[in-house]
Amino acid sequence: FGPSTIFVLACGHVNPTKRIVFVGLLTASLSLSLPNFKKHNELAMNKDHNNPPNLPRLHDDPAPTYQTDFSPGSGNALQACVAALFHVPMEDTPNFVTLHSYEQGIQDFVATFGYTAVKRKLSDTAISDNNNNRTSQQTSCILRGKSPRGDFGHVIVARCRETGGFDFVWDPHPNSTFLDESEPYGWYMTFEKIDKLQ
Repeated sequence: FGPSTIFVLACGHVNPTKRIVFVGLLTASLSLSLPNFKKHNELAMNKDHNNPPNLPRLHDDPAPTYQTDFSPGSGNALQACVAALFHVPMEDTPNFVTLHSYEQGIQDFVATFGYTAVKRKLSDTAISDNNNNRTSQQTSCILRGKSPRGDFGHVIVARCRETGGFDFVWDPHPNSTFLDESEPYGWYMTFEKIDKLQ
C-alpha cells in the first residue's frame, strides 16, 4: 500500500456470553497525497482574507517617496504619501487628485490591502500643535495643511500624538519644508485594518 492509504483497525464489541471478538479491517484511500496534504494544510493555516500574504501593509516608517508633479494645488503629493505609507511604488499608486473623488480613490485603493481610510476634518480654528487629532493613539497619518511655498494646500506624512497634535514625519516635496505651521490644518487621514473594525 502507498502513503495515501490509511488502515483503521476496528474492534467490535466483545460478547461476554459467546466470547466472540469481531475484528474488522477498514481501508480508506485519501484523495490527497501526503505532500499535497501538507501544502493544503499550510495554506489553510495561513489563510486570512483580510491580510493575504505579500500584500502591502501600513508602515510606521514611510518609504522615501517624492512627488513628481509640483503643480500648485493639483500636484501628486497625495499619491506620494499613500505610496510612502504602504511602501508601494509610485507607478503602482493612482494619482488620486485626478480621480472624481480622491477620498473614494484612496478608499478603494487601500481596501485591496485589507485597510480602510478614515478622514477627519480638523477645527477651522485649530492651531498646529493643539489637541486636535482626536485619535488618542500614536498612528501614522496623512496631514493636510497650507503649503509653505504659496497660497495652496499640501499633504505630508505625519504621526498623531497620544496627547494631541502631530509630529511631521515625511514630506514628499524635495524641499522638505513640510507645512506652514502658522496656518490651521485642514484634515488628516488614518488607516485601519478592516478586520479590526468588525
